[in-house]
Amino acid sequence: MKVLVITHHRLIGHFNGAVTRIRHLAEQLACRGADVSICAYISPKFRPIAPRELVPGCQYFEVRNQLQWGDGFFSYFGLPPYSTTSFLNRLMPLSHLKRPLYDVVISESPFLWQIAKRVSGRIKVLSAHNHEAAYHDTFSSRALALLRQNEFQAIREADGIVSVAEIDAQVFRSINPQVPIFTVPNGFERLAPPLLESKKQISAQLKNRWGIPPNHQVALLIASNSKHNQRGLKALKSLFSKSELQSRWTLLVVGDVQTCDSLPNNVIACGLQPDLVP
Repeated sequence: MKVLVITHHRLIGHFNGAVTRIRHLAEQLACRGADVSICAYISPKFRPIAPRELVPGCQYFEVRNQLQWGDGFFSYFGLPPYSTTSFLNRLMPLSHLKRPLYDVVISESPFLWQIAKRVSGRIKVLSAHNHEAAYHDTFSSRALALLRQNEFQAIREADGIVSVAEIDAQVFRSINPQVPIFTVPNGFERLAPPLLESKKQISAQLKNRWGIPPNHQVALLIASNSKHNQRGLKALKSLFSKSELQSRWTLLVVGDVQTCDSLPNNVIACGLQPDLVP
């Protein structure tokens, strides 16, 4: 099975929810026998890196999307990120693709749907990391017009949708009741051979590294500094401040989400981490 995955994120050396999700999906398909190609439409500010194999059967290459220059300009007028580019991607030349007939074409977010729909493929899948119209709820409805139009079109035209959460799946289903929707929560699945250490040893090493009491359960929040993640951390801070959780639970906060000095003792800001395994 030949699979093309298109993304607007650089998957090498970057670490956030969208990057890890689409890379994980592509690598898992390759590990299950698919012939996977990933085309990353990166910002024109970056220089494309040389193509490489991420895992056996999963090839990765980058293409500059010059249309993204417009996003920087239109952001001054209060438009959300990618909304202009997602609309203009219908003009993006596809000469960089070898133009085989793919069995499956996966568009990472609706921002690339105008490219995905023009690629030769038997099945077109939308991998929705967010319900974008709700994710950008801080913008006015007028500013969201292009983004919402593109997202609704992708949902209506897709042969299948992969969503993160059931709450998003319900919204997608209300827009297109016929489309098959598969909810695959964000998570972490190790591709390498199992660790030699026992789970108890790993847990002890983790707790020792971050000064966590031996009797505590550990929760993990991975978050960038977006507004919705700031709201999420604020809610978790309130939750973990309760006495019944302070005696039994520790929350590790990983990423560049903005924290404050008034975090309870059982909420630890770990900052950016290049690798989740350690």
